[in-house]
This record gives sequence, C-alpha cells and structure tokens, in this order.
Amino acid sequence: MLYLTSKNADKQVRRGIMEHHVEYESENWFPTFNLGIKMHTLFPLILNGLTEKNLQERNISLLSVFEQILSELCRFTAEVVPVEANYKQLSLISEVMLTSHLPVQLKYIGEEYRGPSQSSSLHIPLHRFLAAVIKHVLVLGMNSAQFCDLENWLDVMGLSKLDEKVKLALLNSPLQCLSMSSQIQSNLWRRNGDENMMTQLYNYCALPYCVNYRDADIFMLQVRGLFRAKYHAYANSIKKIGWSSNDWTRALACTFS
Repeated sequence: MLYLTSKNADKQVRRGIMEHHVEYESENWFPTFNLGIKMHTLFPLILNGLTEKNLQERNISLLSVFEQILSELCRFTAEVVPVEANYKQLSLISEVMLTSHLPVQLKYIGEEYRGPSQSSSLHIPLHRFLAAVIKHVLVLGMNSAQFCDLENWLDVMGLSKLDEKVKLALLNSPLQCLSMSSQIQSNLWRRNGDENMMTQLYNYCALPYCVNYRDADIFMLQVRGLFRAKYHAYANSIKKIGWSSNDWTRALACTFS
C-alpha cells in the first residue's frame, strides 16, 4: 500500500523556454528521495520470504505472485497516464528504444513524450519493486530449475501472456523517469532551479542509490524488450555472439546475484 500511495511523489512540471526562472529553490525533493531510499531498503526484507520452500508450504504459485503485483501496477499506471490514449505513441517510442542507443534517443523523444505542460516524477516504487522481484527470482532460478526455469522465465512469471497494452504500461513510467533524467542532463530543466534539479539527477544516477532508481528503470525497459526480442536487432546481436536465450538469462541473473 505504501508503494501505491507514494506513486509519482513530488510531481514537477518543466518550465517552458518563455517562462521565468523559479523565484526560489524548492527542497521538497529531499524528503521524497529519503522516503524512496527507505522504501527500497524494504525490498530485500520482503523478498527474503519469496523462496521455493515458502511458496510450496503455502500452496502459492510463482505465477500468482506476479499476477497480483502486475494487477496493482497496471491499475497505478492507468490512473497516471491513460494507456489507451497513449498506445500508438508508446508503441512508436518502444520501437525506437529497443533498436537504438538509449541515452541518445531519450533526448529527442522526450519532448514528444512528456511536454512541458505534463508533470513528471522520478518516484515509481512499485515498478522498481517488480524489477527487484524479477531479479530475485532469476537469481534463485540459477540454483533451482523447479522454482524458475530460466529457459522460459517470461512464461513462468506470466509476462509473455500479457496484453500488449499491459506490456506498454510496464514501459510507461520507467520511460518517463529516464526521459526526465535525460532532459535534466541536456539542461532542459534549468528554469526550475538548476542546482536542485542536478542534485536530484545525481541521486537518481549515481551509486549507491542508482541501483534502485535508474538501474531498475533501465532493467524494466530491457525486460519489456524481451517480450518482442525475436523481432529486433537486439536478439540478433545475442545470436551472433553465440549466446542462447538461456545463456543471456543466466548472465543477467549473475549480474544481480
């Protein structure tokens, strides 16, 4: 519930080029980031109970765990941005994102995706919790194929069977955060108070906090890319270097173990 109530905390609207610079620097971002950091520390405590033994004892399937998380996440996303209205736009953006270099493309698509009149937030704890759960399950799957078959982990988690609009909902909020981050790096938020915007960006992108902020958002985009990997150059690259999908998944799991 805490992850839902803190969704899109500290919303900010980028001031347009014709607007005046802010009269004072807001410090609202500081307690918001502190709250996010404290929530992120809860991830390992919650995930300690997500083991093969505990699920068997309680007769709970791994699929049902993901279904509950995805249900809440999609409800949250629909409240923030109507997915139906943004379906075509998000489809186009996802195609660009999955076939291009991420930081470069975000600078250019950010304007269309999130104009100055729309509010943005760097705080999407439920999406990042989903990213943490996926990483946790992949790591455990390395030691137990019965818990999670790494060859078909998208099916085990129920991600491959999602409606296309739901898949795009998973992309929406992480893309918004990464777009805002890229805009700040490109000096497009200077009129909002350059010092505080750069400080927010530093906490979002730099260690140790980037693990549960920027890295989690990029990871969600990578997961989203795997839904249609066989249609993209990304999968072809993996194939050309001699990796199978299972090899790539194991390498991904090792990264977070």
